[in-house]
Amino acid sequence: MRKIGNTIVLFLSLPFINAQVDYETQIQTIFNNSCTSCHIYGHNSGLNLTTYSATMTGGTSGAAVVAGDHANSLLWQRVENGSMPPSGNLSSDQINLVAQWIDEGALAVPQDADVTINLNMSTAGAITDSTHNLVIRGSFNAWAGNDMSLNSQGGDYYSYTGALDTGSYEFKFVAVDLTTGTDIWESTDNRILNVSANDTTITCYWENGDQPPYTATDSIDIWFRVNTAGIPGYDPATTPMKVAGSFEGWSGTELTREGDTDFWSGHFTRDPATTHVLTYKFKAGETWENDPNRLLTVSSDTTVAWKYFNDIAPTPSELVSVTFRANMSTTAVTDSTHDVQIRGSFNGWQNCTECSAINVGGDYWEFTVELWTGTYDFKICPVDDLGNEAWESTPNRVLTIGLEDMETELLFYNHGTTPPYTPTDSIDVWFRVNTFNIPGYDPAVSPMRVAGSFNGWGDAPVNLAQEGNSEFWSGHFTFAPGEAHNVEYKFRAGDDWESIDNRGTTLSSDTTLSWKWYNDYPPGGGGFLTKTVLFQVDMTEWLNEEGLNGMPVFSVANGDGMFLRGDFNGWADDTTLYPPESPGIELVRTPGTNLLSAAVAMTNTPSQRIEYKYFMKLSDASVTTLESVYGQLFDYLGYEDSPVYGGGNRFFSLNDQPGEVLTRPLEGYYDLPAGGVIPAGQTVGVTYSVDMTGAAADGFDAATDSVFVSPKDRWSNLFNGFGEGPLFYATDEDGNGVYSVTVSLNGPNPWHSIYAWSFKNNDLGHVEEGGGFGNGRSRARYMHQDADNNCAWTDYTFPTDTWQKDPPLPGELFDPSSICGAPNQLVNSGFESGFDGWETDPPDNTNTMEMIYNGTEYGSDNSIFNAYEGVTSVKMWGINYWFNDEIYENNLFQTFDDNSPIAPGTRISVTANLMNPGNSPMTLNSAAIFAKYFDDDMSMISIDSTHINGSSFTANEWHHFGVEGTVPEGATIVQVGVMHIESIDGNEGVFFVDMVKMNIGWTMTTDDEGIALQPKEFNLGNNYPNPFNPTTTIDFSVPVQSEVTFTIYNVLGEEMYRMSDDNLTSGVYRVRWNGKNKNGVQVPSGIYFYQLKAGESFRQTKKMTLLK
Repeated sequence: MRKIGNTIVLFLSLPFINAQVDYETQIQTIFNNSCTSCHIYGHNSGLNLTTYSATMTGGTSGAAVVAGDHANSLLWQRVENGSMPPSGNLSSDQINLVAQWIDEGALAVPQDADVTINLNMSTAGAITDSTHNLVIRGSFNAWAGNDMSLNSQGGDYYSYTGALDTGSYEFKFVAVDLTTGTDIWESTDNRILNVSANDTTITCYWENGDQPPYTATDSIDIWFRVNTAGIPGYDPATTPMKVAGSFEGWSGTELTREGDTDFWSGHFTRDPATTHVLTYKFKAGETWENDPNRLLTVSSDTTVAWKYFNDIAPTPSELVSVTFRANMSTTAVTDSTHDVQIRGSFNGWQNCTECSAINVGGDYWEFTVELWTGTYDFKICPVDDLGNEAWESTPNRVLTIGLEDMETELLFYNHGTTPPYTPTDSIDVWFRVNTFNIPGYDPAVSPMRVAGSFNGWGDAPVNLAQEGNSEFWSGHFTFAPGEAHNVEYKFRAGDDWESIDNRGTTLSSDTTLSWKWYNDYPPGGGGFLTKTVLFQVDMTEWLNEEGLNGMPVFSVANGDGMFLRGDFNGWADDTTLYPPESPGIELVRTPGTNLLSAAVAMTNTPSQRIEYKYFMKLSDASVTTLESVYGQLFDYLGYEDSPVYGGGNRFFSLNDQPGEVLTRPLEGYYDLPAGGVIPAGQTVGVTYSVDMTGAAADGFDAATDSVFVSPKDRWSNLFNGFGEGPLFYATDEDGNGVYSVTVSLNGPNPWHSIYAWSFKNNDLGHVEEGGGFGNGRSRARYMHQDADNNCAWTDYTFPTDTWQKDPPLPGELFDPSSICGAPNQLVNSGFESGFDGWETDPPDNTNTMEMIYNGTEYGSDNSIFNAYEGVTSVKMWGINYWFNDEIYENNLFQTFDDNSPIAPGTRISVTANLMNPGNSPMTLNSAAIFAKYFDDDMSMISIDSTHINGSSFTANEWHHFGVEGTVPEGATIVQVGVMHIESIDGNEGVFFVDMVKMNIGWTMTTDDEGIALQPKEFNLGNNYPNPFNPTTTIDFSVPVQSEVTFTIYNVLGEEMYRMSDDNLTSGVYRVRWNGKNKNGVQVPSGIYFYQLKAGESFRQTKKMTLLK
């Protein structure tokens, strides 16, 4: 018995050829009979052969045994040449046994060897892994049984690892049909397996020895194969088989039929430099296999195992009649303006009049069709007069058809088979009406009602309820059960009746009546609006231009283009990245900006959801550049997957805004905001976690299944070399059902992560959450900079997710204002890590300051302390120490020197929050916020400081103070912080300090050699990007040393931001504004003005736009 991994394997005692030598019973017996009369302890040769350990020690001539090499072992040489033993030679069998023992490793105790047998089934014809069990039978198991079963490794690759005694064996592979129990043996000669004491690995090909059945190339060669025998009524002459997947744009590539059989195959090649994770499906003509997609990971030549189409083996089949029953009460579909279709794998998911359901009253629809027995995926899809499709957003429905005619359960649109209301004993009826077409209609003045034969017409009208702020109204009425009710009715706008004939319906069961236009008259006579829609996209963070730190992809110089694709243009009928035949509606760049826009005339019903995405079309030059760095580009790479929409399509309706022009908000490609990119050269470890305790309902088995996270951002996957559809294995280290994995991301990389969780189950295969094309098809979260560490991108841990099979998946709120703008340059600003990162003067701060925590009582009134932010602050006091009548300073500061330099000419702002306790107040000039500047010898050059009169502000409340300054020439060391200045009357007082920060307001720009630029004139540059969200950059030039003030105002003239210097050195300076006012609060979107005053006469003001 031997343990292999976590499995105990019992090996039967069977006769083997050349069994492994046992030292004690065989070799020591030879020595005892022929050698140990001389070779005992104390023999003059030093060689003692009485025990194993003594034998292995050797004698005066050195080691007697060289394990694994009998020819170079002195012991074997002496017995082989006959010089030992002197009393008579050993027999040839004994000499050979000694040689075998040495070559097996000269072991004290025989050991089994692990044998790994790999099998490739690419030459196995009709053997499909889903219907066969592959086993090994041979002389080691009496050519019988299925105990040596091979495990699938993916594709046609199988493997078995077990323990065998040393020896020579014969064997064959056998495929056991799981449906019939029939054994299919290899037809070739028996294979030979030689097992030594060392682990052995061999690779075999079914009926092809150890040689691959194809000619190897430099590429990864992949063969896809499918068996069509399970497709009812399949005609290969009219319906060719195809394979479609991520590797060929999901367009469908035709396979080749293997003679007159049911088997089809096709060949593809991939880049050999990486591992590829491919998703794919087979297509019978235009009919797709059911969900989910098949998954294949390849890193070497692979012939994918035969698959039955839809994984369904052939069974008896016939055509049966199937009636689909649908209820549309949960949608705005109106029977007079919509065609309700049932589409699925049985009709190629196509828009077709022959798949239209018939309205059988109210919200009830039926569709009858003849289908072959089998299993199909399908959905309900209403189509309006313009061809707009409103697919169900839920996962595909599944229908299994037997040998008898059938009708489905009642299918509620987007609600499975569960009604969207609570059934009662009565007949529940909902009346619904659309008021959009009523000229000048005011819902506040004229509420909608319904009246009819069921309520005495005008005597007791049913008041309807407005659905939110929409044009739809609905109301509920009950009827007696057990009989049919012939009802006539009309809608009333206030007291105004519809002018049409009475409406009529027959009610015998719960019914939600279809939406009706008031007076059955759609707006404009056709129910449609026509508007001009303005789309705008910001490409700032995607430009491949010198000096930018975003994602280096989009090149205006190379002729790259941005396009609109959506349901309004058929998604441009193209899925490839390049070269698109019909890329969509092109957006045009606004000169001098990074904005691209397009105005598109659209006609649609007012509330129809219009979906779209931005699509990047790369030029040949850009493709060549990117592939030279990152390898082969992925299909679909040009499509964005916005994290704001959970990777799904963007959407809007024409009635989102009044007027003839609808302006979409400024959007970013992938909604990537300024500053939202981890820069090149940085690596961030991102930890993902998911709680899988609720996943058992979806088939998850924690004992056997593997959990993965799959990043979905194609650009991030490309830049990081992850390949298409990567999967990262997560583990449950604590056994609590929470699985985690850390993924290293290399810059440049977006701040967002679009991803989904999945698990692999033996029966269900690969099960992934989310999916589809709607909002929340994937999860979305954002990495955030460390605001207390110079806004550095550091390792980041996302909150723990909870497994959720169906979309929409939850996502983190998109908040670009959380990106650091003017970063805080100080670490541990809020003292949450004690005094880490801070220095004090005097160095021993034991009696000069201490940490104080939330909840601490202080003062004679026993006030309860609360930090300005977080839970910790610092309490500072005077040290009551006089020296030569000078005031002694108690300093708390951080230093910037060669390790973190701040260049001369840099404008800095130091701020802090102080609180003056009422029981021990600071007196005049008790506190100061400072920036001190020193040269290399620590001689102070100058100081900028703000002295605070402690008695001048309210006690026991936090107050915000600050100082500005410009690092002077010659300064190489800068200290910033807070000091307590003891008053000369000895009343030192105390104060609390929290959230000390330093921001760089502007920086002096230099050339490549670090020399400051010398402009010839004053100038205020244009901000970029503009419009922006939330950060923008502004350059200005000062030709001579001047008094300079830089200010940002809102449209009311209120000051949002201000930096100034009375004596600014000449140079070119750069301001980066993060959209926050001087109190650190994010300002609203709108128009802002920025102004530069310099010298005696220069003043210039410019306008910029903040959009959110």
